[in-house]
Amino acid sequence: MKKLVTTVPTLIEDIKSIKVELIHLKESCEYNSSSLKSFQDQVSSLERGVSQIEKIQNSLAVANKEIANLKSISESKEQWSRLSNVEVKGIPLKPNENLFVIAESLGKAVGYEFQKSQINYISRVPMFNTKEKAIIINFINR
Repeated sequence: MKKLVTTVPTLIEDIKSIKVELIHLKESCEYNSSSLKSFQDQVSSLERGVSQIEKIQNSLAVANKEIANLKSISESKEQWSRLSNVEVKGIPLKPNENLFVIAESLGKAVGYEFQKSQINYISRVPMFNTKEKAIIINFINR
């Protein structure tokens, strides 16, 4: 019995040591659990963000199709509005020129005479990559 009693303090110390280790293990588990919860929250947040990005991408694709469609419509309307235009190139620019007189002379030269009242507007416009200016005549009727 005496022998058993002498080993009791060692056993008590061992139990205290085990108890301390269990406390550390519990704290470690709690920390890991909170970290895992934090990671789960972050993953959920990222999944919501990805879902929103996918919705935005779908909306963007629809918007791009609509823009392309509107661009095509705009280009065809621009072409349609230019159907009554005549572009004349190669006539030198002179100071104080009268474009209506020039248009009338051109009409006579090509055998198509018209009244000044048939012209909606007439003007000179710069040409691409040159210093010359073309004459644009917009007729009221095609």
